[in-house]
Amino acid sequence: MLTILMSLIACDFPPVVQSCNLVYAPNTLTLEVDADWTGVIQLDVSGAGEQISCTLDEDESSTVCDALGSTIELSDDLLVVSLFDFTPDVVEVLIEDDSGSESFTLEPSYALDEPNGPGCGERRLGTESLTL
Repeated sequence: MLTILMSLIACDFPPVVQSCNLVYAPNTLTLEVDADWTGVIQLDVSGAGEQISCTLDEDESSTVCDALGSTIELSDDLLVVSLFDFTPDVVEVLIEDDSGSESFTLEPSYALDEPNGPGCGERRLGTESLTL
């Protein structure tokens, strides 16, 4: 009798099924740096005990920086740096080219979203733009 009663209650309150997709959606920090670039561009970004380094040769317009697929891409004077699974609260940046070097510290603002569905995990996204 108890089994029948429990079955009837279960019909009134069906279990909630959470559905998460498996889209690769890493935490991402994007840096947009506008400058008059000359020659080879060397980029070093560090924060929270991690460092990503990348070199863009004169004859390249883009290159991959690490095993996670972080990239730098140069279009005219805009250098776009996409850093995957790298979203520290404080970021140290050193950029060098044939004309010299610049270093700066950023405290990026991050937005949170849930790209794989509600309750399936949040990611941090931030974009910082600057002119050198």
